[in-house]
Amino acid sequence: MIKTKTKLTQIVIIVLLALIMMTGGIVFLCNEIATPPAQIEENVDDIQADNGHNNIRWTTYGASGKIGGAVSGYVTSGYKGDQNYKGHYNKSPNNLVGTEYFPLPAIGGQKYRGFKFTSNFNNLNTGLEHGYVKVMSDGVVYSEGNTYGINGYYCERGGIGFAATVVWDVNVYWVVRLNIDFGVYPDNYNGQHYDGGSFVYRYTTLNNTGKWWWTVDGETRTGTPIAPTRKGYTFGGFRSGNNVIIKSNMLWSGYWNANSVYHTTLNAYWMPNTIKLTLNKNGGSGGTDYVWYKYNTNKFYSDSACTNQITSITRPTRAGYTFKGYQGDGTCGGNPNENYIAYDSTEFASDLCSDIYKDATLNAVWTVNNYTVTWNGNGASLDAKLWSYAGSTGYTSSNSGSNSSYTYSGKSALSSVTYDVAISYKTPIPFKLGNTFNGWWTSASGGYMVANTNGQMVASVSGYTDANKKWIRAQATTLYAQWTQQSYSISY
Repeated sequence: MIKTKTKLTQIVIIVLLALIMMTGGIVFLCNEIATPPAQIEENVDDIQADNGHNNIRWTTYGASGKIGGAVSGYVTSGYKGDQNYKGHYNKSPNNLVGTEYFPLPAIGGQKYRGFKFTSNFNNLNTGLEHGYVKVMSDGVVYSEGNTYGINGYYCERGGIGFAATVVWDVNVYWVVRLNIDFGVYPDNYNGQHYDGGSFVYRYTTLNNTGKWWWTVDGETRTGTPIAPTRKGYTFGGFRSGNNVIIKSNMLWSGYWNANSVYHTTLNAYWMPNTIKLTLNKNGGSGGTDYVWYKYNTNKFYSDSACTNQITSITRPTRAGYTFKGYQGDGTCGGNPNENYIAYDSTEFASDLCSDIYKDATLNAVWTVNNYTVTWNGNGASLDAKLWSYAGSTGYTSSNSGSNSSYTYSGKSALSSVTYDVAISYKTPIPFKLGNTFNGWWTSASGGYMVANTNGQMVASVSGYTDANKKWIRAQATTLYAQWTQQSYSISY
């Protein structure tokens, strides 16, 4: 009996389902797929319809501020392809924000088919090349492509007799052309045959990435160019105002402020290097050791941080020499043997900061001094007639004439000696009746012998000569003839 009742129940269910099918019940599914207008299936039953809306939520990335041009196209939605509603728009890029509401009146018996969007970007300002559109709803991407022209049918929403209210997200991204201004053509681009004026960086706000374009001998290249170099400077990237857009390694910094005033040219940022000059005393001592400056900036400092400005240096000293300034050797810029610091009445040459573009050593220049030696006869008469030079026999009193190495004045003679140079002439050999000449000494009696009785200089006399008999006394000097009185025996 129980089995019979179960079988009866199954039969009743089957009959009821058949009756539902016969009375025209419809089950439908929302297919979120693209459907061309020719394939749209019309429903003709006249059933009361509810109105709906297409809500378009515009979002734009990377294009705001002073950007001109327009975006135009159609927003289409309805039941029979694109026949029920067309909304033409013509917007400036700055107005592609916010949400717009497009009413969609319901039509009885018609099935809402969804949304169609077209766009064309035109009359854009320099630097704004084109865009990219991504159309989404409820997180699903229905269509995307560049904005030279996007056109598509997207989704069925709703059922027969009513129109759904659907929010469509239309995201507009930009491809921005950024021109590059190096300021000064890079030193290292000549050898690469880079065409400096050809550099362009194209940045896309879709994925915050960019790409370089430039030419080499007229041929287009892409990728990452080598970073520019310039004597005396460090490359600090490309900037828009104070913001680094492209880093010194030529890669995108990640910075983009879509809410700031828009710039289409990025300027190279060159940071002047700090130059250190080492002052080589070249045999001297004392005085300033180092000088610093910022390349091509005519200010000089005593510290590496360039905070203590100076207008002169302390000069070195060197016994027997006169300081004439510091010169460069041309290896770090400028010309060999060109004066740069503390020469004549100049402290710093005006072209120093632009000539020498990297750390360098400047060398002190010295001129050797000449000094006067007075040869005091110490009682002997010294005049041209008595003490003229007679060949290899020395000074005698038997020849007349003059000696070009001396100036005679009564009982003394004057001559010039060069510091750190051996005296090239014989010293005077005076004559004093009744006396024997004992050489030239540092004082009238006592002291040290500087030149012997044969007119030759004596080596290693402290404060006067060195081991090579070079003159090392850095001042005017008087040397004295010393004598031994002769004694005579008289026989009667």
